[in-house]
Amino acid sequence: MGKLFETSIPANTLIRRAERAREKITTNVVNPTTVGNDLEIQEKPINQQVKIKSPLAGPGRPPKYEKTYEPYSCAMQMATIAISQLSRITKDDPKREKAFKTVKKWIDDNS
Repeated sequence: MGKLFETSIPANTLIRRAERAREKITTNVVNPTTVGNDLEIQEKPINQQVKIKSPLAGPGRPPKYEKTYEPYSCAMQMATIAISQLSRITKDDPKREKAFKTVKKWIDDNS
């Protein structure tokens, strides 16, 4: 069986790491002469008042243009579907003329 805990780290490196760890531990000791004696917490009064221009106001550059929204409409989609369905009627269909007259009558009555 080989050596179980052998590493390839040089001994000098391990010694330096141990010294640094000891230095950190000794430097983190609290000096009782400076605790609470020289430090005074000064509270600064808050005199700033933020003026909100709108509910969406915030940092950043202003928009290049004003956004305008149109109400939702599916009219064009439905018109496209209707035309697509009407185009499926073949030219040699015997009831083609009657179907188109029915659609035209519906458009005239509902516009």
